[in-house]
Amino acid sequence: MMDYYYEQLNFTERRIYKSIYVSIVNKESYVYIAHIKKENLEKIYIGISYDHPEIYYIDFSTVNYEIDSCRIRLIFEYLFSRGILATIENKTNQEIERIVSVMSSNSGKGIIQIEKSIHDYMVNSISYDYEALRNKSMNRCSFNIYGVINNRLAVCEGIAKFVKLTLNKLGIECFICGEKCILENEKIEDHAWNVIKIEEDYYHIDVTWDIRRDDAQNKRIVPYDYFNLDDANISRDHFDFNMSFECTSMLYNYHAIMGRFISGKKQLIQLLSDGLALGKDFSFRIKRTINTPDNIDDIVVETFNESVKYNGTNGKQYYLSANKSQLTYYVTVG
Repeated sequence: MMDYYYEQLNFTERRIYKSIYVSIVNKESYVYIAHIKKENLEKIYIGISYDHPEIYYIDFSTVNYEIDSCRIRLIFEYLFSRGILATIENKTNQEIERIVSVMSSNSGKGIIQIEKSIHDYMVNSISYDYEALRNKSMNRCSFNIYGVINNRLAVCEGIAKFVKLTLNKLGIECFICGEKCILENEKIEDHAWNVIKIEEDYYHIDVTWDIRRDDAQNKRIVPYDYFNLDDANISRDHFDFNMSFECTSMLYNYHAIMGRFISGKKQLIQLLSDGLALGKDFSFRIKRTINTPDNIDDIVVETFNESVKYNGTNGKQYYLSANKSQLTYYVTVG
């Protein structure tokens, strides 16, 4: 697989990238590099971290350095002592191979099914580490694949690294996109997600933002709000990403594949009627166009309530949750 961030560097930066990478893989304590600006060195750190999620035993934010007139000495601080690192690597690698083996059983069904298997595995089994987000020193492993594999606890960076690693091992091109997001309270935060190549097109997939609970019933749900989006849709709450390619297709968006990409009220009524008749959880997406009314969320809620009343509940409770920025909706059955 191509090292995407390595390819974006200039000649000097690539040489330093290689020197640092080789030293870390060999578990060396330090490496000498040529003089370089701090911001360029930090760009290299991010590149190695994003290109090689299998390097989970070092935190680049803790690398120290000494400068003399000729060169810089980078001093590495490993997350685990040398005495146990080999054992940890062996155990972690075995678990990675086990997970990849399970996911590869879907290989005959194509990229989408493999991608969905990894997405669903993460959404069902990983919890978001809010404490690590507030204070990284609380659990630095939540920022890499170790937290995902061994603790079932991670932040967006660790989740995106695991998605990239597993998809790459299954022969699927996938990168990490690390930039900004805007939360419901309009707070802006750093964020990481993935870009996957399917056939000749690229798509955004943000597994982290699909990991959530249904507060009404206090249970995990498996939404697909951020499963294969184009630039236009992901940009509604993610921004400042600047990849060397564009994501322009919604062909393999989850709701498009499932026939739940709704473009009119008649289609919405039919989908709700069919979904309620099955009595199972389901989700759908409203196709946003220049004709989409500003009060579309009110229309969806009103139509849902009318559908529940018209179709009957058979003693069941139905709940509707919304992602208003994406115009995606999830119906849960109590």
